[in-house]
Amino acid sequence: MSFVCRVSIASLLIVIINCPDIASQPTISTNNLASIVIADSSRRQAVTVLLHNVNGEHLGSGVLVAAPAGGRWIVSNRHVVAGEATICVVTAKGANQPALVLPEQKKSHQALDLALIWLPTSPPEEAVVAEITDQSNISEMLPMVVATGYPAELSSPAKGSQYSERSGLLVPLLKQPLQEGLDLAYTATVEKGMSGGGVFIGSALIGINSAHRDPLWPGQWKDFEGKEVEPVLHNKLHIVSLGLSTATIMGAIKMSQPPGDKEIQQLSTFNCRKIDHLETKGSRKDAHTSSLTEKTGN
Repeated sequence: MSFVCRVSIASLLIVIINCPDIASQPTISTNNLASIVIADSSRRQAVTVLLHNVNGEHLGSGVLVAAPAGGRWIVSNRHVVAGEATICVVTAKGANQPALVLPEQKKSHQALDLALIWLPTSPPEEAVVAEITDQSNISEMLPMVVATGYPAELSSPAKGSQYSERSGLLVPLLKQPLQEGLDLAYTATVEKGMSGGGVFIGSALIGINSAHRDPLWPGQWKDFEGKEVEPVLHNKLHIVSLGLSTATIMGAIKMSQPPGDKEIQQLSTFNCRKIDHLETKGSRKDAHTSSLTEKTGN
């Protein structure tokens, strides 16, 4: 799998030069900064996975977040894997393995747009998972974030499946979660296929992508209790991307148990064939609009 990144080191250097607080730090050389940027990107890519079904149809993206005994937890969006009980997971190293989608998660009276996926692993296998942090630990006012994933538009026979990153700012718009538990707002552009991918500050995961900005069929945003949000907030929500925070994600994992041996054994009959490219027609499943009642291309 190849890699597309729309964040240049040169642009980061411009930000640093124009920011007195950062520019005044004499201990960070240009070479060191470049090394940090590259290392963070490598860590983000290592924990971001591509999801497809047995037919090779692109479903969306996911993130490796925990490695208890016997396997790894992958998180994605419920709308990405809707209707799927077993899927295929392609890691940054190219491994293509079957995994189980857990039944729908509930919080209060509503379902979260969160899918928990169990990827069984053998003991000798290295457990690469994301570094987890919570947005409450962030001291910066408008920190830069990076959204990761595998855009469907970049998947083709000629290009293969391409990992991609989009940069933006984390913005404090949400005082309480929206419908389906969305509690992160940021300006990074999330494209179709990137739903379920990570939202990072440096190499630390703060959440996953769920809804893109500028939806094709805008609807009425509602809060988690089902009440319509204020018009001012409603208008702002159409110009940002939205996601689920790690606090919500890890809370759901703590309340969940890995599948039993009987379910895991069923994976032995599930063939994740080697694919040189992904079909894009299945990407219609990776779809979310701001109305959260209709599904469209994300």
